[in-house]
Amino acid sequence: MANLLLLLLLPLFVTIPTVNSIFSDSITTSLSSTGFALFVHALRAHNHTYPPTAATRLTFLAPLDSALINHRIDDRFLLSHVSPAGALPYESLLSLTPNSTLSTLHQDNTLVVRSNRWAVRFNDIPVVAPNLYVDDSCAVHGVDGPLVPASLPPPANNPPKPRTEIPPSPPRVPRRKALQISAYSRFVRRRNRPIHVAEKWVATNSP
Repeated sequence: MANLLLLLLLPLFVTIPTVNSIFSDSITTSLSSTGFALFVHALRAHNHTYPPTAATRLTFLAPLDSALINHRIDDRFLLSHVSPAGALPYESLLSLTPNSTLSTLHQDNTLVVRSNRWAVRFNDIPVVAPNLYVDDSCAVHGVDGPLVPASLPPPANNPPKPRTEIPPSPPRVPRRKALQISAYSRFVRRRNRPIHVAEKWVATNSP
């Protein structure tokens, strides 16, 4: 009975790793000075709690600050840039099988690997600052941009306004036909042209 109670209480004493427990202030300062401050500070602000089995050794792929301006950074975005495959230094990334996938902490997103002996890409985004930080618990590499597209903003609470009704067009006035005008013109008599005959004026119709 005592052993059973101990097993039930054991999870309460297990320390669950968080981002703030992995990234110390010195690591954050070091990464911020190299142009990756937005990603690191967003990680610390969210302070995700990782499962102990997945969070003992992590690889972080941090996008450049310039690539994150006006970019939506949420939980999905952050977790998609963290891999539980281990604290992989750049040499290990270069040895990954081309066209393979690297898992992330977001269950719906994986990263496609493109690598050779000199460079490595994830989802066609190159690693531009390898080995920003590497120790036994994590490895941080800088990438040229976001590895996943930005999340769509939540739908607005207000329903869309109905379209404004367009007033009906005014009735068309029928235009007179040219044939009617030409038909009436046949009945218009022309002026008589006078003809002088034996010093008298005689009116006659012109031909």
